[in-house]
Amino acid sequence: MFILRCLHPPAAAVALIVVLGHVMHYRFAFFPVMVDSILLVMAGTAYSNLTGKRYPNKPN
Repeated sequence: MFILRCLHPPAAAVALIVVLGHVMHYRFAFFPVMVDSILLVMAGTAYSNLTGKRYPNKPN
């Protein structure tokens, strides 16, 4: 995926964890998913600032 410069949407994994883990609380959507999403955007922004590449990546 890095070589092809494509994104990996984690939505399928989140749905699978909820179904297989019998998660019944709405808090699962707020804490792990929201915190991880914020951390990913912050990491992408920091990488963009350090390397000078645009974030998010826009294909030519």
